[in-house]
Amino acid sequence: MSLPPGLLLGPYEIQSPIGAGGMGEVYRARDTRLDRTVAIKVLPAQLAADPQFRERFDREARAISALDHPHICSLYDVGEHAPSTGAGQSVAYLVMQYLEGETLDARLTRGALPFDQALEIAIQIADALDTAHRAGIVHRDLKPGNVMLTKTGAKLLDFGLAKSTTPGSGVAGLSMLPTTPPGLTAQGTILGTFQYMAPEQLEGRETDSRSDIFAFGAVLFEMLTGRKAFEGRSQASLIGAILKDDPPPPSSLQPLAPGALDRLVQICLAKDPDDRWQSARDLHRELAWIAGAGSLATGGAATGQTRRQLQLAWMAAAIFAVAFIVSAGILISRRLGDRPGASAPVRFTLPLEADREDDYSAGGFALSPDGRSLAYVDGAGPTYTLFIRSIDTLESRALVMSEDIRFPFWSPDGRFVAFFAGLALKRVDVADGTTQTVCPLPLPGLPGGTLVHGGTWGPDDVILLGWSNNLYSVPASGGTATPLGRDDSRPGGRRWPEFLPGGHRFLYSLYPDRSDDSVVERGVYVASLDGGAAEKPIQVMPSDYPARYAEPGYLLFVRDGVLLAQRFDAGTASLQGTPVTLAPRVAVSPDVNFRSADFSVGGGALVYRTGWSRSRLTWLDRSGKVDSVIGEPDNYVEAELSPDGTRIALEISEGNGLGAIWVMDAVAGTRVPLTRTLDEWEYAPRWSPDGRHIAYSRFADIYSMLADGSGGEVLLARISPFILNFSRQWTPDGRSVVFTKLTGGLFSAPASTNSQPSSLPGSSNSETNARVSPDGRWLAYTSAESGRREVYVRPFGGGARRLISTAGGGQPLWHRKGTELYYQAADGSIMVAAVKGGSTFDVSAARALFSTRPTRDELRQSYSTIDGERFLVRTPDASTPPSIAWLVNWPALVEGRR
Repeated sequence: MSLPPGLLLGPYEIQSPIGAGGMGEVYRARDTRLDRTVAIKVLPAQLAADPQFRERFDREARAISALDHPHICSLYDVGEHAPSTGAGQSVAYLVMQYLEGETLDARLTRGALPFDQALEIAIQIADALDTAHRAGIVHRDLKPGNVMLTKTGAKLLDFGLAKSTTPGSGVAGLSMLPTTPPGLTAQGTILGTFQYMAPEQLEGRETDSRSDIFAFGAVLFEMLTGRKAFEGRSQASLIGAILKDDPPPPSSLQPLAPGALDRLVQICLAKDPDDRWQSARDLHRELAWIAGAGSLATGGAATGQTRRQLQLAWMAAAIFAVAFIVSAGILISRRLGDRPGASAPVRFTLPLEADREDDYSAGGFALSPDGRSLAYVDGAGPTYTLFIRSIDTLESRALVMSEDIRFPFWSPDGRFVAFFAGLALKRVDVADGTTQTVCPLPLPGLPGGTLVHGGTWGPDDVILLGWSNNLYSVPASGGTATPLGRDDSRPGGRRWPEFLPGGHRFLYSLYPDRSDDSVVERGVYVASLDGGAAEKPIQVMPSDYPARYAEPGYLLFVRDGVLLAQRFDAGTASLQGTPVTLAPRVAVSPDVNFRSADFSVGGGALVYRTGWSRSRLTWLDRSGKVDSVIGEPDNYVEAELSPDGTRIALEISEGNGLGAIWVMDAVAGTRVPLTRTLDEWEYAPRWSPDGRHIAYSRFADIYSMLADGSGGEVLLARISPFILNFSRQWTPDGRSVVFTKLTGGLFSAPASTNSQPSSLPGSSNSETNARVSPDGRWLAYTSAESGRREVYVRPFGGGARRLISTAGGGQPLWHRKGTELYYQAADGSIMVAAVKGGSTFDVSAARALFSTRPTRDELRQSYSTIDGERFLVRTPDASTPPSIAWLVNWPALVEGRR
């Protein structure tokens, strides 16, 4: 149910949608009596129509509306609107305080909160809980998504699962309004969000205010560390963790957190309610004490040195808040001259100039060898800019602009920055901006640098680069890239090279490149430029992500999203001692193909990205005007409309480089998982012509499943050798699936059990993203044969092609009746060309409909439409702007914890 702007619900005039989910739809509205902005939540029809639910709901809603607290979102009114014509369903709604800000959940995607800010928010939430509990109301769904951060402080939201504990209130009324995803909650059973639920909730036992205190402890832990208190690879393992495991002390992940908070969180998260804080009032008092005179408490006697280190860190943080760039220059020059451990490390956040939501590859920045300058790539495409920012200055300096810049890395002397642009490796002089091509990339590859996997510049002016699934060397002065010899006993893709001191040996990451990956010992290896039988590669550690070496003798790597440092002997290629946490949350690429973590190290400084910008699903009309936004922000990778336009097949990144397939209602925005194996990567979903099945890939193989999730999956095609595949589409008769291999080329496989694919007639490696016309006669596709992406059409069975785009383009889509062809131009514009099909192909000149953000990834469809009247587009979520964190003097942190 979608409410149009201008509709009156009683005295409330609907203005625009805010969001939607299982709990109903939320709209911005105006109270015409008081002339104030309010938020209207429309209840799900199936619940609002239940008389028993409405009776309980109204009674408890009145109780909650009586909560008057500065950190609780006020409930103003409850109402019901019946259509004046008497036709259609009536609308039950809540009227709430309208808040501007971002949720705590959105803020946490950028990492842990500063200690003082986390403590302030915790005090406000505890005070709000105390007020609710004293009024006999238990929230039962306390989580970061139900805390809004506003200019006036934190606000506790959504008592949708609240339970009244006052005598005579009966069973929970608001508990009949589930806010968890479908399938996780049933009325009268488990209520709440798994990640923050107390053991007694999970076991279906009676809950009280102490269940909220458990959830509060989980939220506080996450604010302090940037990590969830309990995690699991499945619902069962997550529940098991909550019932039996204890999270580590926050101070072990956030060294600036005092020990008193360790004790406070531990008591909150006690498995037995009797062992927890018995009231939110006691909790609030303890937090206030920590924030006051007890803020330096460590659970025991704090040393003077510990106090001085904390005081120095807090003072430095305050300085950065006023003028972080100028202050950072002073701190860097002082701290990097000190011996390790002589002063406390300092962190600050550096915002990026533009949104990078569509850049799924990690490695968009690199620290200079002395740690004083940052090279980073930014822009919205099709042209990107390589910037240099010195920590001593206020401004970024644009160094070079080019199409599709990726993965900068420095020369050892800091004079040059090398980078990938299009299908070439280039270098630029930092002083004067002079650019030189080092070499063309050794294989044709796909447009947009899809196969690039990093580079490193050695002291002997040799550059190693990762391209496709191999490593190549080339003189830094220019020349031809030649492949490095490889150890045939370890098959697999070699990526992300990193020179070790001396420039003779290097690190690299090994990944499986065929379906039988059991023979591949994936991980981080050390090899030499000589290679060969005399010196076999040495596995340093098993890992899904690359590692980087840093003086004074450490290996930095990511495990479970945590950035760690561990002593490393480069001579013996062996790790020593135990790892130490540098950052509790570091972004890993949402695209499993890249398998990289976004951090860079140099000269005693560390820069890392704390999260990826999430996106939203936005409905646009033919002119580009926003119609509505559906669903919640998430790591959406692809979204395709069903043939009837009522459902959306989604690929959503799980945040660990893996993905899952979901199905969403195209109106309500509610969604359910279709595949979610947690330890596998499932991607690129496509609807069958009848809308009954969805085809998708799991690594190299193509599967199909009924869209309602019943009946299990069917293996359609096994791709051999092991090669990822994208951009698939069913043929209109449903008998075949057309797709693109990661290495390029158009292929077809019968939509039957375990079929073998074959190349389409006339296909070449430069061709991608095929789309068959609704009548099955014509094939629209993208080709980079001319040196840039263009859209062409040719007969499906092969024949002469016709150029459709005129200034670059990709991602073609057909109107469901075949009367129009759409594509995305190089500048992001959505173009349309009128088509007359049949035995001959007539097409008009293309014209622009509206503008969107350009995308680097031709293999991923960034928009979807079935009739050209409405377009579903992935748009950036403004609440999660990209940012990177700069950690000064990280060796002091490591040396102090070894």
